Amino acid sequence: MNVNKLNKIRKYDSNFLLGKLVEYYKLNNKVPKTYEFDRSKDLPDSTTYAHRFGSWNKALEKAGLNINRKRQYEKQDLINILQELNEKNRRSPSCRDVPSITPFVNMFGSWNNALRTAGLKLNEGRFGKLWIRWQHFCEDITKEIYGDINIKIQKFIPGVGFPDIMIIKEKLIIDAMSSAYDSIHKKNQIKKYSSLGYELQFWCLFGGREIKNKKVKYYYIRDIIKLLQDKESSKNLIKRAKNFMYLSKRMNGEKDNYTKNQLIKFLKDYWNKFGNIPTYDKLTNVENFPSPATFTRFFGSWNKALIKAGIPIKKKGIYFKEELIESLRKYYSKYGKVPNSTDVRREKSMPSVPTFDRAFGSWNNALIATGFKPSRIMKEV
Repeated sequence: MNVNKLNKIRKYDSNFLLGKLVEYYKLNNKVPKTYEFDRSKDLPDSTTYAHRFGSWNKALEKAGLNINRKRQYEKQDLINILQELNEKNRRSPSCRDVPSITPFVNMFGSWNNALRTAGLKLNEGRFGKLWIRWQHFCEDITKEIYGDINIKIQKFIPGVGFPDIMIIKEKLIIDAMSSAYDSIHKKNQIKKYSSLGYELQFWCLFGGREIKNKKVKYYYIRDIIKLLQDKESSKNLIKRAKNFMYLSKRMNGEKDNYTKNQLIKFLKDYWNKFGNIPTYDKLTNVENFPSPATFTRFFGSWNKALIKAGIPIKKKGIYFKEELIESLRKYYSKYGKVPNSTDVRREKSMPSVPTFDRAFGSWNNALIATGFKPSRIMKEV
């Protein structure tokens, strides 16, 4: 521990620390929270209390104050919240409609499971009706391979929750996903199902970030077609699978359409051809170029994709000369006049005047580089 910090902690008497808690309570008529002490220059920080008493809550107890506890929700409370939101908004609530999704995930396992329990319609999600079609398609394939008898689809199973598809005899759970992604919820799902002796498979329409865990297997459209090829009665399902493959290519974002090296080559070719750093916004509508979302899902973020391609990252607040020139041209197109430094200061969407000075040496040099004639040129004396 830092010596200065340790000395600071030692200089406070325990009675003094507890007295500050009580004093705050009397002045504000509420139990103090850690951030309220941390933000105040006149009060000891919460770390001091944690070191002296073991934790912030133990300090509150010593001072005779009630501990701040997170609100505990009953199952029916959460269901009522969802149903009230549904009635108020005239649609199924989304995650953004509640202050925190945590109580719902802790109680039901996922947001969608909470909606199902409340008897509400699931939100169609990012890929709209395509995801719903994919869900039904996965159910049809499972019935074709394993038969109807052993399958439970989106029903509550004690100790398991609401798996998308559950083949009881095979001890297999299949989760139909629009795309592969890494999250704490998915990791907990793997841990939970495997602890109960179930094999877990993620059937994904699009590619993405896979969770590295031996207890889960990922299947994409090509893999699913292989599962069906041995069955003569699966011709219609194979045809549907190929339609999904075609749709996924059009949706821009299916990992299997590209290899890692191909995506890196796209970025390098753009960099070499145009001489400027490719940005997410610039490439959103470029023809014959993978969607920026493809790079994000494959590499984890746009910047990580640039790093893999050996392209420097543009930091926030840092502009390249081409971008500054483009901003001046946009101003001219919008207002029909060459901007002066005062105009730039008033235009919130533009970089600051010092930014142009640093890049070009002066404001006038920036105008000249853009092809504009400065309104005033200072002469050297």
